[in-house]
Amino acid sequence: MLYGALSEIHDSTGERFIVIIDEWDAIFRDHHNDRELENEYVNFLRAMFKGGSSDSIFELVYLTGILPIKRYNTQSALNNFTEYTVINPRDLAPCYGFTEDEVKKICQEKRLDFNETRRWYDGYVSGGLHMYNPNSIREMVSSRQYLPFWGNTASYETVAELMLQDLKGLKDCLIRLLCGCRLEGINTSKFNNDISFIKNKDDAKTYLIHLGYLACTDGRVYVPDEEVRLTLRDAIESCNLAEYTELIRKSQELLEKTYEGDCAFVAQKIREYHEEYSSIIKYNSEESLANTVQNAYLVCIKDYYRPVREMPSGEGFADIVFIPKRNADRNTPALVIELKWNRSAQTALSQIKARHYTKALEDYSGTIMLIGISYDKKTKEHSCAIESIKKAAQ
Repeated sequence: MLYGALSEIHDSTGERFIVIIDEWDAIFRDHHNDRELENEYVNFLRAMFKGGSSDSIFELVYLTGILPIKRYNTQSALNNFTEYTVINPRDLAPCYGFTEDEVKKICQEKRLDFNETRRWYDGYVSGGLHMYNPNSIREMVSSRQYLPFWGNTASYETVAELMLQDLKGLKDCLIRLLCGCRLEGINTSKFNNDISFIKNKDDAKTYLIHLGYLACTDGRVYVPDEEVRLTLRDAIESCNLAEYTELIRKSQELLEKTYEGDCAFVAQKIREYHEEYSSIIKYNSEESLANTVQNAYLVCIKDYYRPVREMPSGEGFADIVFIPKRNADRNTPALVIELKWNRSAQTALSQIKARHYTKALEDYSGTIMLIGISYDKKTKEHSCAIESIKKAAQ
């Protein structure tokens, strides 16, 4: 009926229409179990915008939403549209949010700390540009607080549902991403943009990329920023998973022993984590050991920002740095970790000091724990060396 009415108006006046539909995919997200309704809606869109005379009736049709157009087999139901997505933004990449330069300018004008803003809200990369969620920046400026504003606008029930589906490997994958790991090997091309048929963890991760819970740059998937990480943590905790609770317990024990300087305990526990994940990630690589350490310190999500990998500092790059959040207890130390293999942990510790890796903590003052971790490739024996220093305020 609508198409017919618009067609008659066009025939009578010669005017062409501009149609804007916001959240075109709401039916698919809110009623994904109602196949009849979904099919009726797709047929309606197809009849409206894919008919033989639609080009003469419509000057422009602009659809916005979270999901790309649903695909049937390998074809889109509306393949006459030019599609821009978070995975392939084309030339619209700068329009997906505030760019880093824009956020720097906002922080300067409002006298806000850009480094803190970046820790909380930087992580999406689109077309090579670092993008910030405009709503989060607006709320941060208005309240002058650093909080997970994104979590207030995005329901995490979807994550909980996916976790409880028990898709092979998804729980472990999301927990490792929560720890700050970046994982390779995702195939986003097979997802048909139909959330009623999420068949495997790649489909689930692709869906979460479109929702904004995950980001993908250069084929590597990760949790984009601190506010999203906290929202994802809440979603996972809402599932009451026994394995997650146990990981937190073990991680808390490890962190406490680290604070105490118990090198033997830390070395043994890192070895156990390393062996547990060696079937997933190649064992003898720095990437494997780094992911192992991040997994082991999962509990740090409470009082620390996302761990920073390869942090530029002094005369090189610190392998892993955990920086305490501003609202954490003032006695919470920063952690600077150097990783080695087939060399002593003390060598790793000495490198932290010799290359002045603590200079990376330019806006931090307080206790810094220097941690060297190494392992022997043949015996798989792990070793650890820990030392605490004090950094005075600048």
